[in-house]
Amino acid sequence: MDNLWTSLPLPGLSDDQRHWLFAPGSLTLRLKALGRFSLEVTQQRIDFPEPGEAHALGCTTDSPAWIREVALKIDDQVMVCARSLTPMRERRPAWPELAGYGGEPLGSMLYNTPDIHRGAFECQRPQADDPLSRLATSLGQPSGKLLARRSRFLRDGQPLLIAECFVEGFWALLQERSAPLKLAI
Repeated sequence: MDNLWTSLPLPGLSDDQRHWLFAPGSLTLRLKALGRFSLEVTQQRIDFPEPGEAHALGCTTDSPAWIREVALKIDDQVMVCARSLTPMRERRPAWPELAGYGGEPLGSMLYNTPDIHRGAFECQRPQADDPLSRLATSLGQPSGKLLARRSRFLRDGQPLLIAECFVEGFWALLQERSAPLKLAI
């Protein structure tokens, strides 16, 4: 349900939550600062986007899209689940190199290529029927306190939608790992 996404901060967010939902640049680099980072590709397939995803991509729900779902982990614990989509063009993803990324984060390409432009962030609290909530649940994460962000990247007019969902355990880890830093300041 696309109407749940907003470019404004959600009510009741902590300062940390607001920061992580709207911080520009590479999420992977910030996660690596919290511990031993790893990425697990849970699915990579051609499928149809959900209505809100299709709207953000500027396509229809019956237009095939290349979809990649991953779990971003710190110290072997899922902290973020992410879903990337790009429309298929003539039987190839609009961003063909993405199919070969395997277990590598997309950030190395997205932030080191000058002709790629990122749009504004949107955020939401995913509901049970949201693909991010379903992905989190499939990874053994409770779906009740999820916070997500998404943004659209464009290169040569071709969209790539990336949605990232912070699981409940992430915020506890962040408090634990940043407490010594806050005390030292």
